[in-house]
Amino acid sequence: MSRIFPEKMKTWPRNLSTSQGGGMSTSSTNVYQSNIPPCPVFVRELESRGYNSEAKFIRRYLPEFLWPENFFK
Repeated sequence: MSRIFPEKMKTWPRNLSTSQGGGMSTSSTNVYQSNIPPCPVFVRELESRGYNSEAKFIRRYLPEFLWPENFFK
């Protein structure tokens, strides 16, 4: 499978199910990558860019342990 992201684009590995019905490859060399950051990184980025109301909205639905100030300790 060819890489669909530009070489310098920041991506995050995802630990998706490889069990029957999960459908993701179990190959150690071709790990699934996403251009969507994990929630704590995304909320921190929104706040740094001034999107405070959007970050606050997301925080309402996140468990407290995924808030950036709790996650990055």
